[in-house]
Amino acid sequence: MDNKKKKGTGNPPERRTEPQKRRTEPEKRRPGPEREPEPGYSGAPKLRTWGFVVGAVVLLAVLTVVLCAMAGVFSFDGSGDKDAGETPAAQTQPPAVTDAPDATEAPPTETPEPEETPEPETHTINVIAGNGGSISPSGIVQVEDGGSITFTMTPDEGYELLSISVRDADGKPVALDGMKFTMPESSVTVTAVFGQGGLPFVDVSANAWYYETVKAAYEAGLMNGVTDTEFAPNAPLTRAMIWTILARASGVETDGGATWYAKAQEWAVTNGVSDGEDPLGNVTREQLVTMLWRLNGSEVMTGYIGNYIDTGDISEWANQAMLWAVQNGIIEGDENMALAPKADTTRAQAATFFVRYLTVA
Repeated sequence: MDNKKKKGTGNPPERRTEPQKRRTEPEKRRPGPEREPEPGYSGAPKLRTWGFVVGAVVLLAVLTVVLCAMAGVFSFDGSGDKDAGETPAAQTQPPAVTDAPDATEAPPTETPEPEETPEPETHTINVIAGNGGSISPSGIVQVEDGGSITFTMTPDEGYELLSISVRDADGKPVALDGMKFTMPESSVTVTAVFGQGGLPFVDVSANAWYYETVKAAYEAGLMNGVTDTEFAPNAPLTRAMIWTILARASGVETDGGATWYAKAQEWAVTNGVSDGEDPLGNVTREQLVTMLWRLNGSEVMTGYIGNYIDTGDISEWANQAMLWAVQNGIIEGDENMALAPKADTTRAQAATFFVRYLTVA
């Protein structure tokens, strides 16, 4: 029975049920035809466009920060207040610019421009040697300001050096310190006088009162004879002759010109030695003395002229010059104690005035 029950009525075989896979696993898309993308749609270009936009924004922000920092809007020196809750005030003005040098930097060193060295000033010395000797160097000599020069005087055989005179461009004497002088602010003329025992003039006696002065004037080159053998000591001189003698003694070249005395006349007027009038008129004693006084600087004189019998004959314009000449021994009265201011000057008297003047000047 039991066997029948097993065969006819037995339970059907047990079925094992498994959960449906579609309930526990995600449903897989069934394979099917691929859907075509819509026209004009692309995912990758949209991503690139957004990347460019973001990059541009970042770049713009960086540039803004850099420009603001350069303009001084932001400060990167760490001096701002970092406390929470405090907002630093916005900077409304650019920081003040000062000329103060940075303490950490050395001040710039300025290289001074080299100074130009001025050319040294030069002076002219006109060197003249009278008859009977020579000077070296001679002629026109140039010497720099502050410099020095040495002249060597060499007398000819039978001659000796008698005197040296130095005069400036205006004919005024330059003081000698022994055999030295200080160069003035102008050219000068140096004249050396040499002498010997005799004269070539037959009309100048060795016993004459003017012998020594005529000899000195001749040897100094101040006066020559009217001929090779005659001096004409008692002949008068014209005013033009005096201008020429004084101009040559002052180192002025008198050759040339409209007349033989034109350059000497111009020199005399320019230097205030004479008014230049009446060139061929005889020169008086007071006129010649006045020319020498003016040439020497027109010194203001005071004092007594002496007991001469004709002082009242002196012209008013010649008073100072005659007083100067008397006090310096340039002019003396004759045996009658007369100065004879308006008498013509003889050649012998002129030679005497010139030589005595050289000892005073």
